[in-house]
Amino acid sequence: MIKIGFFGFGKTGKEAILPFLEDEKFDVGWVFKKTISKAGLYASNYHFKSKKEGRIYASEALSGAFLDKHPVDAVVDFSGAENALNYKLLASRGIKIVSAISAYTSEQKKLLRKVSKRAAVLWSPNITLGINLLMLMSKLIKQITPEADVQIVESHFSGKKGKSGTALRMAENLSLEDSAVHSIRAGGILGNHSIVFGYPYQTIKLEHDAISRRAFGRGALMCAQWILDKPAGLYNMEDIFKDKIKNLI
Repeated sequence: MIKIGFFGFGKTGKEAILPFLEDEKFDVGWVFKKTISKAGLYASNYHFKSKKEGRIYASEALSGAFLDKHPVDAVVDFSGAENALNYKLLASRGIKIVSAISAYTSEQKKLLRKVSKRAAVLWSPNITLGINLLMLMSKLIKQITPEADVQIVESHFSGKKGKSGTALRMAENLSLEDSAVHSIRAGGILGNHSIVFGYPYQTIKLEHDAISRRAFGRGALMCAQWILDKPAGLYNMEDIFKDKIKNLI
């Protein structure tokens, strides 16, 4: 049984936690959220599960004494970038960290690197399996055909502001300028990312659709399983794929 702690119980966290509650290999020990609302309740009850799993606490309750009383093997973070300040405390207890935070400041990235010298930290700004496979395959295509005209199109719900952080990371991954990212905002689109490779007389298009926020939970679950036996260091989902490919050869 893998004991998991969970940060974040907002719109994404509430859905992302479900795969952990449904997988018998995992036991969600606790959930921290920013506000005191729902404190004392259980995340499992939110999903109409009869068992009591994932008791909810307000973020102010986190302390070394709490972690000693409620130990976990790893934590999954779907809260906010500011929560990186708590990673040093987690690492001091030997707790592995899976971060699904979409963006960190340069100072917060420095903190991640510092913490990763004491504990294994896996950071994936978009932690879905599909997006990370898409990024890996697009990088391979770009290496094989560097002459391609590459453009990225991202579509999200009408209220989303700014360009998608995932799309910008795709551009960075492919050594493209931000101007290569094109945004569409319409209705309640959860998230669609396309990478188009243009050549004379033909195109290649890679596309990923997010159908449910639970996809983030499935990706985080895979990361949590993988990181358990890893030494201190800063990892990403590409490291998981490299491991899997290495085992196939």
